[in-house]
Amino acid sequence: MKAFVFRSIGIAALCVSLLALLSCGNDQRLVSIVVSPQNVTITGVDCTTAPCQPTIQYKAIGFYNHGGKPKDITGQVIWTTDAPS
Repeated sequence: MKAFVFRSIGIAALCVSLLALLSCGNDQRLVSIVVSPQNVTITGVDCTTAPCQPTIQYKAIGFYNHGGKPKDITGQVIWTTDAPS
């Protein structure tokens, strides 16, 4: 009886280890992006008397399917705006 219990525990541990190894073998896929700052409003800029080109520095953080530490992907993002030029 003891041999059966130990064998069952050993097989279960082997299966769990195998599943863990297989899940780590997959490529990481980007699942979400957080851009900051959010909801930016520029006020107090008089564009009638001087060139008006205010700039805001944004940062993009990527989150991946296997968890782990989020990565700064700011340089890999294609940035666009719909603000008038």
